[in-house]
Amino acid sequence: MAHYLVTMDLPEGESDGALPSIERFVGTIRETILPTLEALAALKERGAVLAGGYPSGKGSIMLVMEADSKARAMEMLEEVPGWEAASTEVTRLHTVEELSGEQPAV
Repeated sequence: MAHYLVTMDLPEGESDGALPSIERFVGTIRETILPTLEALAALKERGAVLAGGYPSGKGSIMLVMEADSKARAMEMLEEVPGWEAASTEVTRLHTVEELSGEQPAV
């Protein structure tokens, strides 16, 4: 199986630069952020997400996923509640062994 680097850029605040109301902020956390984190934790339990987290000071989530194909990685991500709100990029990672021409020991 191949590994993929996933970057999910989360939407910024209001388009006019205003801060959301506290009610809207709490609603976003309850309705989108927490279910997204729960879905990503479930993917990690299943072994599809190998590692991931939030880069310091960034409004994004970065993951390393394992999947049969980029299409399969995308299918799994499309099940994550915050999928529609995030701008997501999925990039295949090539192993050091692939780059050096070595075969990993089995």
